[in-house]
Amino acid sequence: MSLTRRDLQYDAAVRRVWSTVVGRVGRSWTDLGSWRNDDVKAFQKAALPLLQGGQRQVASLTATYLEQLYKEITDEKVRVDLDFDAVTGAALRGVDPADVYERPFKEVWTALSVGEPLEVAVERGGRRLESIAKTDLQLTRTHTAREVADEMPGVTYTVREPVGEYNCALCLIASTQRYHKRKLLPIHPGCDCLVKLVKADYDPGQVIDEDKLQRIHDAVEAALGTHDRGGRAVDYRKIIVQHEHGEIGPVLGYRNQRFTGPDDLGNGNEPRRPGSSPGEPPRARISSGTREYIDEVRDSLPTTSQEWYTARHDWIPPENSGTGQGRWELSYRRDENGSLLPPERYERYLDSVLGVGRDLQWELHSIMDSDDELRRLRENFQALQAVPNPTAEELETARRAIARREASFVRTLLADVRPFGGSTPIIVGDPSEIGGDLGHAPGNWKEQLHEAFSHFPEAWHALTQDATLHVVGQERAFYSRSYRGRPDFMALSLHDYRGYDGAFTDGATEVAAHELGHRMEQYVPGLCELEYTLVRRRAMRDGVLSPPRNMADLNPHYNRDAQEMTYEDDWPNAYTGKTYERHYAIDPAHAPSELFQVGLQDLFGRGTTKYGDEELEAFMLAILVLL
Repeated sequence: MSLTRRDLQYDAAVRRVWSTVVGRVGRSWTDLGSWRNDDVKAFQKAALPLLQGGQRQVASLTATYLEQLYKEITDEKVRVDLDFDAVTGAALRGVDPADVYERPFKEVWTALSVGEPLEVAVERGGRRLESIAKTDLQLTRTHTAREVADEMPGVTYTVREPVGEYNCALCLIASTQRYHKRKLLPIHPGCDCLVKLVKADYDPGQVIDEDKLQRIHDAVEAALGTHDRGGRAVDYRKIIVQHEHGEIGPVLGYRNQRFTGPDDLGNGNEPRRPGSSPGEPPRARISSGTREYIDEVRDSLPTTSQEWYTARHDWIPPENSGTGQGRWELSYRRDENGSLLPPERYERYLDSVLGVGRDLQWELHSIMDSDDELRRLRENFQALQAVPNPTAEELETARRAIARREASFVRTLLADVRPFGGSTPIIVGDPSEIGGDLGHAPGNWKEQLHEAFSHFPEAWHALTQDATLHVVGQERAFYSRSYRGRPDFMALSLHDYRGYDGAFTDGATEVAAHELGHRMEQYVPGLCELEYTLVRRRAMRDGVLSPPRNMADLNPHYNRDAQEMTYEDDWPNAYTGKTYERHYAIDPAHAPSELFQVGLQDLFGRGTTKYGDEELEAFMLAILVLL
């Protein structure tokens, strides 16, 4: 469908509102002069009415536009009684706007806490504020379109119409599809497609423009050598397809760059990227598009333990409670066997998290695949495997070189989003305080923990500063959270990990990072909840949760009486689905798991022992930049 004068007028009007509101809110931010706790309410008092007014303007413009479209396609006049409260304010996110618009201040405080200058911290807070405001105005637009279209009986389905000279390929693919009017959802944050109403005598099926869809896939395949008609195998959000006058040519490039054609994507003879020559440290930078996406998703997630707790509860008003008193009630879903399933809100949060993870994953592997040094190391390893009887030491050395090069890209990519590293108060613990077959911490405990700490965000370490970590030693490492006056204990491994071929200094240090991951479950809001949601999602079969299995049934080294349970799924290692939720039967979402910990080993260790797959890698990348 082509854009009409009415379409362009509506789009221009909405953009004017966006520009005005974002500009005025931004000035309210910079005019504060200080950004302390006492300044939050003053800012909210000035900014929230501006945002509420802008949302109502966007909602009114959208409703009027769709009413006009409806008259054109049905020759019937309709006046929709739009409930503005349903498409503005707290209805958009399910969170009090006052809480949402405190987040830019938290961005400032976090930056200051790690030593950033005030002007840098305020600029970061301003970018966060702009991202939040734009997302809220976008949500108003899409929510209004859904509410209004649902009140129009003559509408058979809706379609998307991309606006502008450049659009991501997912939006263009979406423009070839029909959507049921209540199912129209944004494909990604920042999408500015128009909604067009269609009246038809029949349902044409999902694809309404097969020729255009095929031309998009042809353009992708011509440039990258691969495509996926589902829009998944290639991350189309990373690709900009130029389309002029409603036509799509074979012009393709990466987001935030401009290319004239497929040749500009490189043929293997292009100049070496910075940092790809032998001896140079790898450099990895995320695109501004991914950075904006991270900010938008982070703004949509709960930020405190209390918010995550509330998100798995529904409020039952007094008139529906049966007791005459309102109450909060757990909102877990159940399968046909009565097994608890993640709340719908958690499923939506996980979808957003994995979306960010796939973006980061795409950028990570694009950089890795273009690195000459990593390519050389991989070729050397393949050549060594072809040699008769290579020694175990030779193979281990070659594997470790690859793992370390790959891990360095992971670290630099994540560090481009937020600072990593830090520490927590530590003392050498007394083994007798916790009991069991414990020994003293190994002699290199400081070195182990220093390296392990570097793999976690600085902001996470800040959450642990009020709790001293007591370090001991044991053959099998473990972490034990504080309980009834007993402090946090970590037993570092005393095991000799011979043959270790990962990127850490040694196997014991990788295990130390694993156990620190368990400590982060205790202090980082949302970590346990998202682990729980992914493990449960992976264990579903035809809408029914597969029952957990005793690890002793899968590995004879486990003690059956210990009741170590796992959701086996099809993970490369059953340990990945291990969960401790049997101690949290009523409310399992905040139970610790092993998913994040083994994901750390895969992501940063990169040895031959694998616990997860591409989905777990995407999950890990996103968790480390979002929470």
